[in-house]
Amino acid sequence: MNTLEYSKSVAENVAKALDGANLSISTVAERTGIPRTTLSRHLNHPETAPFDVIELSRIAKLTRKTVSSLVRVKSPALAGEGVE
Repeated sequence: MNTLEYSKSVAENVAKALDGANLSISTVAERTGIPRTTLSRHLNHPETAPFDVIELSRIAKLTRKTVSSLVRVKSPALAGEGVE
């Protein structure tokens, strides 16, 4: 997995955590201190604007997740890809 794929995967994990906690980008921005435009850029363009550890920590705390759950990616074999 390259850096681009990893950044996209992290953004997907964050989006799922926000959905699961029923939080809007505006609410997350207000409660974490991360500007709304920055959050939107991270979620929509992770290839050029990936999340940093401090942001992930704030989001994890707000969504009651761990940082490791936000950065975890499934290996292709575990996801059923490339298995014959």
